Amino acid sequence: MVVDLPTTTPTRLFARLSELMLPEAGAAERSALHQALLAREKMASTTLGLGLAVPHGRVASLSAPVAAFIRLKRPMAIHLNSATTQEVDLIFAFATPSVFVEPQLKLLAQIASLFDDQSALHALRTAANSAVLFERLNSWYLEHL
Repeated sequence: MVVDLPTTTPTRLFARLSELMLPEAGAAERSALHQALLAREKMASTTLGLGLAVPHGRVASLSAPVAAFIRLKRPMAIHLNSATTQEVDLIFAFATPSVFVEPQLKLLAQIASLFDDQSALHALRTAANSAVLFERLNSWYLEHL
């Protein structure tokens, strides 16, 4: 979880997400995740409107799902495949092993449910720091199991 991440380009954002999701991994595994996120974004935008995005991908070398949540310092456009600009400030990124097709779809549904909850979005946008952001995400998740 990162609050008010300053970043200027989608490529740098996806690199930072890869670092957050795989902090102990080597450069090759982080690069594979970075490339998977970029490839998915080029294929079709993961922006959802209302300042939200869910970049995701599948990486063969992963043994379990990984995720990161970021609130950007300033909204930015992240999609790489279209001239349409939708700026985002809340980003829930995740990656799963290549064989996790059904769990990936379930995770997307949970994230969509979170992003459909206006009070939750307000709580995430007003969190003072990463600890509060984590607490608010965790509370929402526990209430919606």
